[in-house]
Formats: sequence, C-alpha cells, structure tokens
Amino acid sequence: MAAENPATDKVFGIRIDGTQYEWPEAKITGAQLHRLPPTPIPPDRDLFQIVPGHPDHKVKDDDTVQVHDGLNFVTAPEDKPEQKAFSIRIDRANYEWPEAKITGAQLRRLPPTPIPPDRDLFQIVPGHPDCKVKDDDTVQVHDGLRFFTAPNTINPGTDRANHGTA
Repeated sequence: MAAENPATDKVFGIRIDGTQYEWPEAKITGAQLHRLPPTPIPPDRDLFQIVPGHPDHKVKDDDTVQVHDGLNFVTAPEDKPEQKAFSIRIDRANYEWPEAKITGAQLRRLPPTPIPPDRDLFQIVPGHPDCKVKDDDTVQVHDGLRFFTAPNTINPGTDRANHGTA
C-alpha cells in the first residue's frame, strides 16, 4: 500500500482532460493516473503531462511523477498510422493535422498564408500562462489544441516627453 504524504497530510489536486481529481500521495505512476478517473483512461489513449513553457511529456505506465497542486494532464489517442486528423485552432481558424506531434515551424506553415517571422506563436494553456512556441519546439497534438499569434515587437506608444500638460 502506498503511503500518504506524512509531511503535510495534504491532498493534491490533479487535472486530467480538464477534470479535477484528488491524490493523497507525493508521487503517482502512469498506471495509477490511468485508473484515477471513475472511468479509467482506456489503454488506447496516451497520457501527457502539460509542462508550462515546455513541450508536453508522455507519461508511460511505469513512469513516476512528483505530485503537486496544479499538476495537469491530457489524453490523446495512441500515435498510430490510422489515426484521424486532429483539430487545431490558430487565431480563431481551425486546421487539421494528421500526426501526434507538430513543430513550431510546421505550425507556422499550417495556415494558407503562413505565419510571418514578425509574429510570435503561443500555445494557449488553460489555467497557466500561455507558452511561446519556437520553430524547433515540438508540441504533442490533441483535438482542441489552441494557439494564437502576436507581434514579436511591441510599439510602446508615443513618447511621453513630447506631451505637455496644461
């Protein structure tokens, strides 16, 4: 039997596919994560830990994850050749992507008019700061993955010194 967290007797909040679950231990295995929801995650779905600022990390059954509040996971169908295309949203437009992973450079070329180099690309990470995606970053793809672009230089406005006060 796994021991509870004796230092704090804390129950940790873990999210899987947007649903909050409680876990009383400092560590959890991939197999335990698959069984955590009332209806266990089917074996044909992979589990990925969302790591803000980094590509999602696939969690295998025998992996052990250090538990903390706000730990967040998503599931996706196993990476199989017969997989249907995933629905991805960039700047309010939907696109299809047939693979389980995509690079920042591939994301930039996905729209009919590619995203120009003067715009940065960000992954929307619910409950966390948005994550800038560089061209050489790899992102784990799942349905509903969302991105937005923004100018990579910010115009700070007019010079305050040129505005007198009355």
